[in-house]
Amino acid sequence: MFITKRHVDGQEEQITNTSNINGQLSKRLMLDQLKEKLTRFDLNEDQLEILNELSDLFAEQIELFDEVVLGMINQTKEMVIGRFKLTFNSQKLVTINRVTLMAEIFNQFLNEINIWLTEIYPVGSVVEIKPAVINGDETLPFSERLCVIMGQRVAFEDGTFVDYIAYPWPDGVGLEIDPIYLCNSFINQLVFEGYKTEDWDDFLETELRKPFSTYEYRSFSIPRNLGTEQ
Repeated sequence: MFITKRHVDGQEEQITNTSNINGQLSKRLMLDQLKEKLTRFDLNEDQLEILNELSDLFAEQIELFDEVVLGMINQTKEMVIGRFKLTFNSQKLVTINRVTLMAEIFNQFLNEINIWLTEIYPVGSVVEIKPAVINGDETLPFSERLCVIMGQRVAFEDGTFVDYIAYPWPDGVGLEIDPIYLCNSFINQLVFEGYKTEDWDDFLETELRKPFSTYEYRSFSIPRNLGTEQ
């Protein structure tokens, strides 16, 4: 248990940090849901084991998942993520250390990681977009990298979904302002968090995670063609 201390009328009182505990429990439950979904994939024992290990790594360091997604977008042929070496042998095969699986299976795996393990910020949150994904301009002023989230997990008719619909901050919605289709891997940091209720985690699971996994919506941010032809 996580314990904090405070002084009340000169006496020290111990208080359970329920927020931290609930956060850890929620992460554990989401990871369990993800691993249960992986058992339904067409995998042999070695493939399932390596994807479970990768899931554990991403659950602890979700920024490494972002590295993989951005690397794939840039058509990187090899990546080292923690103790895992990822090699995109062709558009149809991916090797993780010495375990090879079909690229389509790896694509589905990353999609489930995005659904179950990535953060989902509430409407009204302000985030900074990574400079590297804004026309590759690293010198763009901080204020011009901010946007406000106006919707989460928006699904399209073609079976894909986007993590967020956002608009430039401070402008917000406007007749001549195009919405920004934003994925988690493009976010550099949370600047301001929107309002959340006590049942926020339940809302995320029942409305923004489980349905997208059940109906197999595909994140538009994860490339369908992995790696490059050799």
